Amino acid sequence: MSKFIIGCFLFGLYSSFAFVPSIHEIELEKLFVIQDGFDSNDDIEVTLHMKLPNACYKVHNATIEKINTRTFNVKAYAKKKELSGCELGFYNTPVNVTQTLSIGELATGEYHFQYSSIKGDSIKIMRVKTANGQTIDDTVYAPISNAFIPELIYPTNNAQVVLTGVFHNSCMRLNRRNIKIIRENNIFIIIPKTEILDQERCINELSPIRQIISLGPIKEAGSYLIHVRSMSGLSVNKTFYVNKTPEVNRGNL
Repeated sequence: MSKFIIGCFLFGLYSSFAFVPSIHEIELEKLFVIQDGFDSNDDIEVTLHMKLPNACYKVHNATIEKINTRTFNVKAYAKKKELSGCELGFYNTPVNVTQTLSIGELATGEYHFQYSSIKGDSIKIMRVKTANGQTIDDTVYAPISNAFIPELIYPTNNAQVVLTGVFHNSCMRLNRRNIKIIRENNIFIIIPKTEILDQERCINELSPIRQIISLGPIKEAGSYLIHVRSMSGLSVNKTFYVNKTPEVNRGNL
């Protein structure tokens, strides 16, 4: 009888682990929502900053559920991978992941984005303004395809980001004198514009874009987002983290 009871106990214990779902919802480290900056003809985006428990997990999917005409619920789910060594703790280090979700066009008005963060349930607000025209962009943005900044920096008086891209026409160039930078708390919105040259003949040829942009001082530790507008309603999103200045062990100097 005792062997039977022990066998049932072990089978039940195995079953409880065997059927634990490998996909579960995760809390967000941060949800980046541009409060003021999108028009009613823009492709609206939000960026999720997540921290997975370790390298044995991956992001399964992220969703935006429409609760009503003005409210959205943002969620992210992680899935445990079957890797040898996971059960032994070989990959037991957190992994930062960023994902940008597109909502599409939204009508003029104020919207609320609900999400669960490490600090509890939170809400971010976005205000969409009426577009000036029916075109994709109110202005001709430069075709930026990449934005580079180290993923980890320390407090600085002059943080810098490098923008790169390619023009496909000889009559287009980056308007370096008119690059607009808007800061919304931990979000930097960069608006690079295309300058159309007054030439009689334009040809299709490739020319590179490389521009260093100064973001100014960043003193507070935390996660930040760089959002760069690009041609044809596209954008480039890059997150980085500002760490506290490391203490110097003066005894070793």
